[in-house]
Amino acid sequence: MSKGRFVQLATRKAWLQTQAAIERAELLQHAAGARRALQPASWLRQIVPSLALNGNSLLVVWRLLRRYPMLASAGPAWLLSGGSRFGKLLKLGAGALVGWRLLRRNRND
Repeated sequence: MSKGRFVQLATRKAWLQTQAAIERAELLQHAAGARRALQPASWLRQIVPSLALNGNSLLVVWRLLRRYPMLASAGPAWLLSGGSRFGKLLKLGAGALVGWRLLRRNRND
């Protein structure tokens, strides 16, 4: 093999190694971007862009629940599905809220 051919092959090998390193770096960047895009908070921001956690967050959540009643039924079902202490307290609080609303309604009638 001639010296010129050897240099040509070595140069091609170096170029291919550099190209592979660049592609690996780009793949890592795209994977990190995809990981960020697939986080639940990111999905929520894409679906409901007006949902910003600031002073009006309770009002925003209330509007969402009024606009999408499925959220109002699916959210508590998901929270209450486990037998955790939080779930039990949430059930007790929901029962107390319903009782209070019924009592208030009966008083107004």
